[in-house]
Amino acid sequence: MNIFDFITTNLFLSNLFPQGLEGDVLLGQLSFSVKGQMALNIHTQQKPAIETAKWGTWGEDYNVIVLQLSGHGGRYLHMENWWHADFAPVNRIEENGIAMLTQRGDNWSIKMDLDDLILQRCSTYLI
Repeated sequence: MNIFDFITTNLFLSNLFPQGLEGDVLLGQLSFSVKGQMALNIHTQQKPAIETAKWGTWGEDYNVIVLQLSGHGGRYLHMENWWHADFAPVNRIEENGIAMLTQRGDNWSIKMDLDDLILQRCSTYLI
């Protein structure tokens, strides 16, 4: 599954990750507001294909990239044990014609609909 399928303007991300996001990601800082507006941060430990000077050197200055997205969604949201959420694979499923993003771990799960996400900015950190 390529999470970029949910992102309408993803030229920068396509250059950063030409094969899409591979492996586990962390869905963090999910927030909703009126009229279906939402914000979602996706944390990835995938090394980017290109260097971004302002971020520094991969593995020395940062090893996690946070994609800060905004858009529409929230018609359907189901979370169990959100406080246990961690890095895990993300899947895209269709239910009743609605694209859903799902993620699950041993004792937690997230499932929500998403539409038209737009990359607002990226940030980095080192763990």
